[in-house]
Amino acid sequence: MKSGGVERDPAQSGALLPPLQAERLGIRDARLVPAASAVWGVAWLCVTFPGTAWAITVGAALLALCCLAAALVCQPGSTSSSGVLATLAVLAAAMTLVAVSAAAQLPVRAPETLRAAAAEGATLRATGTLTTLVGESGVDDREQRGDWAGVQLEEAPHFEVLLDSFTAAGSSGGGGASLLVFGQLSMPEGADARIPGIGSRIALHGELGPAEAGDGVAAMVFLDGPAEVVQSPGGLLKVTAGARDAFVDAARGLPGPGAQLLPGLSVGDTRLVTHELDAQMKAAALTHLTAVSGANCAIVVAAVLVVGRLLGARRGVRLALASVVLAAFVALVTPEGSVVRASVMAGVVLALEATSRRASGLALLSLAVLTVLVADPWRSRDYGFALSALATLGLLTLASPMSDRLARFMPRALSLVLAVPAAAQLACQPVLLLLAPQLPLYGVVANVLAAPAAPAATLIGLVGCLLLGLAPWLGHALLWAAWVPAQWIGLVAGAVSSWPDALLPWPGGLLGALLCLLAVLALVLLIQRWRTWLALLLCVALVAYLGTLVGQAVHLRRSIPSNWRYAACDIGQGDALLVRTDTGTALIDTGAEPEALLSCFETLGVGHLSMLVLSHFDLDHTGAAMAMVESGVTVAVLVVPDTSEAREEPLVADLRASGAQVTYAASGDSWALGDLTWNALWPKRGRSGEPSSGGGNDGSLVTVLEPTTACVSVCLSLAALGDLGEEAQRDLLREHPHPRADIVKMAHHGSRDQSAKLYQELGSSIGLVSVGADNGYGHPTDAALAMLTAAGTQPLRTDELGTIVVGGTVGAGGGLDEPVVAGIETVARTRLRPRWHRSAWSRARTGRRYH
Repeated sequence: MKSGGVERDPAQSGALLPPLQAERLGIRDARLVPAASAVWGVAWLCVTFPGTAWAITVGAALLALCCLAAALVCQPGSTSSSGVLATLAVLAAAMTLVAVSAAAQLPVRAPETLRAAAAEGATLRATGTLTTLVGESGVDDREQRGDWAGVQLEEAPHFEVLLDSFTAAGSSGGGGASLLVFGQLSMPEGADARIPGIGSRIALHGELGPAEAGDGVAAMVFLDGPAEVVQSPGGLLKVTAGARDAFVDAARGLPGPGAQLLPGLSVGDTRLVTHELDAQMKAAALTHLTAVSGANCAIVVAAVLVVGRLLGARRGVRLALASVVLAAFVALVTPEGSVVRASVMAGVVLALEATSRRASGLALLSLAVLTVLVADPWRSRDYGFALSALATLGLLTLASPMSDRLARFMPRALSLVLAVPAAAQLACQPVLLLLAPQLPLYGVVANVLAAPAAPAATLIGLVGCLLLGLAPWLGHALLWAAWVPAQWIGLVAGAVSSWPDALLPWPGGLLGALLCLLAVLALVLLIQRWRTWLALLLCVALVAYLGTLVGQAVHLRRSIPSNWRYAACDIGQGDALLVRTDTGTALIDTGAEPEALLSCFETLGVGHLSMLVLSHFDLDHTGAAMAMVESGVTVAVLVVPDTSEAREEPLVADLRASGAQVTYAASGDSWALGDLTWNALWPKRGRSGEPSSGGGNDGSLVTVLEPTTACVSVCLSLAALGDLGEEAQRDLLREHPHPRADIVKMAHHGSRDQSAKLYQELGSSIGLVSVGADNGYGHPTDAALAMLTAAGTQPLRTDELGTIVVGGTVGAGGGLDEPVVAGIETVARTRLRPRWHRSAWSRARTGRRYH
C-alpha cells in the first residue's frame, strides 16, 4: 500500500480492485467529476420531462460548439482561458451525448400509444420477456414451502416485463418498452416446474395504469388473471436461474437469520428474508448486506485475479478470465443499479490493466457514471445506483482524511476501521432520508462489526452455489461454511436494532435531505481543515436537534391520554383500530403497512393482542397481519365474519397455525373482553344458520362495543362498520333499527357509498375516518363528511391528525366528564416505493381489492 493510503472495506465500497490503490486525491483526479455531475442532471431532466430532451440536446450542442470555437480563436498566450473553454466544450459535449441518448430512446422506452392507453386505463394484451426475479408469492397456485413467508407479505406481487408486442386501445406496438406488472405468473406445467426465471417469455392481459414521469417503465399493468408463461429461458439465463433456485432450496435447510441472508449475499436472491429481519437490517444500516451490491463484483473479480496469479496464469489470461466471470456473475445476480455501477468500473479497470495504464478511483467512478447514464439515462432516477455511486465517492474522498483525523486520538488501524463505514454513511445519508426520514444511530458500529464478514459469505457461498450441481456434498459443506459469517451479520443486525433509539427521527422530504446535506458538508469541511467557528455551529445544531428529540418525546407522552380506550392507527389507506380494555388489548383490522402498524404499537406500548378482529379480507384491512405476527406480536383469539369467504380464507388458516383461536361471528353474536361487550350486527347468517354467502365489503363484520357494568374509566361505546356499503347498511338497519354508539369508525374510509340514516341513528359525537393522504380514491368524500356533520358527529381523520387516540377525563364521582382526543404522529412517512406515486402503489396492491 502506498504511503498515506487507506484500506477500503469491500463490503461498503465495492469500488476498488487490487490494481487500484487508494490514494490522496488531487485536482487532476476530479477532472471528470463535473462532467459526471452535469450528465446526471441532464439525464434526470430528460427522462423526468421528456418534452425537453431534444431542446436540451440542441442547447448543449450549441454550447459545446461555441466553447470549442472560442477556445480555438483564443489568444495563443492565454492557456488558462483556452483550457477552461476546452473543458466547458467537453462538458457540454457529454451533456449533448446523454441528451441525444435519452431523446433517441424515449419513443422506444415510452411509446406515445402506450402512454395514452395507460392514461385512459385501457385493456392491454401483450407478450414480453420477464426481466426481474419473482418471489414465491408471485406464482399462482404455488406449493407452500415451509414457513418462509418473506417480505412479500407487505407488498403486492409484481415483476417487470420487456415488451415484444402489445395491443391496447385499438393500437398495436412493438418491443422495447418495459411494464411494471402487478399480479401473478402461472406456474409452468411439469413435475420439475420451478418459479419462472429471468428470460421467461410470458403473455399477459390486464388493465393499464400510468407510471410516474421518468420511471424506467412505460406503464403499469394490473392483471385480470395470472400471466401465462409460454416459454422458459434458455442458454445462460436457464443455467443461472437453475443455480439460484438450487442455492435457495439448499439454504432453506440452514438455521437462523444466516439462512435468510446467505442467498442474497451470494446470488442476489432475497426471497427468504422475512419482514422482521428486513426491519432489523434497516435499523442497523446493514441493508447493503441484504442482497448483492457493487462490493460483490469487486470481491469476485479480485478473487479471480488473485487465484490466477497464484496459479501462474499470464496477465492476459487472468484479465480475460476475470471479465468472463464478471459477466457470468452479473447474469447470476441480475443487473441492479449498484451491480451495474461496479461492473462498469471493474470493466474499465480490467481494460486499463490490459494496457498497463492506471487511473484514480475518482476518475474511474466518474467514467463509470458517464458510461452507465449515456447507455441508460433512466438510471439517473435509480436510488440503488445513486447510493452505490455516493458510497464509493464517500470512500474515495472522505475515508483518508477521516482516518487521519481519528488517528490523532486512537491507533491507526482502529481509525481505518471506523473511517470506512462512516465515510460511506455520510455520503449516502441525504439520499437515504428521501426514502425514510430516520437516522440509524448505531449504523457505523453495526457496519464495523458485520461488514468484514460479507466477503467470506459471498465468496464461499458463490463457490458452494457452483458446486451444488457438480458435487452436492461439497456444495452443501461450503454453504454451511458460508452460513457462519452470514449468521454473524444477522445476529449483529438483531442485536443492534434492539438497542435504545436505534432509529432517530429526522425531517422528511427534500427539506430534511437538504438539512442533512448541509450538516454533511460542514463535517467534510471540518475533516479537511479544523475551523473552530464551524465546530461550534455544528455543536449548537446537535444540541438543538437532541433538544428537539427530547421535547418531542415528552410532548408525545403527555399527548397520549393515560387512560386511552381507542386508537385509530395512522397506517395510510386502510383500517387499524386498537381497543384497550382492563384485561387486554384488541385490534380491529391491520391495514397493509406493517411498519406503520408496528410503529403505532410501539408508541402505545402494545406487544400482545388478546383479540384480533378482521372485518373482511381486502388487503388494506388484513395485509399486515402475518408480518405483524412474524414481528413477535402474539394473537390469542381471532374473530372473523362467518361468511363462506372467511371459511376458505388462507390467512385465517395461517393465523390459526400461529396459535390464534379462531371464532366466526355474525349478527346476533356477542362476547366480552375485559370491561367491553362486543355485539355483532352484521353479516347475517343463512336461514339454517349456515355462513353468510356475502363477501367483500358488504360481508364486513360490523360490531358495536359497549362498556360493561364493571367499566370505571372511559366508558365509551364504539361502532366499527368495516367497509359496509350503503345497501348493506340499510339492510343492517332493518335487522337492528336503533343502534347507538358514542364513537363510530366510518365505513370504507369515507367513500360516497354510505347511508346517512345509519349515522343519524348511531348519534355518535366522534367519527373516526381512517384514510391515507393522497390516496387516489378521493377518500374521504365531501358527501360522507357531510353525513357525519349532519348527524352531529365530529369527523376526525388520520390523514390530518395522524394516529387518533381517544381517552377521557374522570369527574369527582368517577363518572366520565368528556372524551379527550389526541392526534399524534406514530410513523415517519417513508417512501416505500420511491418510483411511484402513493396512489398508484395503493391501487397496485392486487390479488385482493385495495379500497
